[in-house]
Amino acid sequence: AVGGLIGATTAVLVMGAAAGAARDETPSVVRAHQFEVVTADGKPALVLGMTANNTGTVTTLDGKGNKVVALGVTTGGEGTITTHNRKGRELVRAGATTSGEGVIITQDAAGRKLIEISVSTKGEPRVCAYKPDGTARATWP
Repeated sequence: AVGGLIGATTAVLVMGAAAGAARDETPSVVRAHQFEVVTADGKPALVLGMTANNTGTVTTLDGKGNKVVALGVTTGGEGTITTHNRKGRELVRAGATTSGEGVIITQDAAGRKLIEISVSTKGEPRVCAYKPDGTARATWP
């Protein structure tokens, strides 16, 4: 009986030490060029990756693999957020102009620009509505 108790105690201590060692082996940083969170059938649903310009991206995808939302960095180093329709076409972009000013652009399902909210070259708020051919319908101010 004492031998069984010693054996059981030893097993518990060894298992406890092994569990503690497993926790100690957990890395504080995991590094890779890309991570994917996949659905039950193996399709990517969330991708954390890098662009060709070595900037980070976070992209969510629908069940067909189309982009839904993307977070990224412009070539000028500014942050950008885009939303897409079920065909993968960009609908809304929030980011920065080449001069570093904030901008929001909405587009229709065909990819034509509808509204742009930005900052003028004089540093003033600017709103522009576009015609289907891409020319300005109205601009304020």
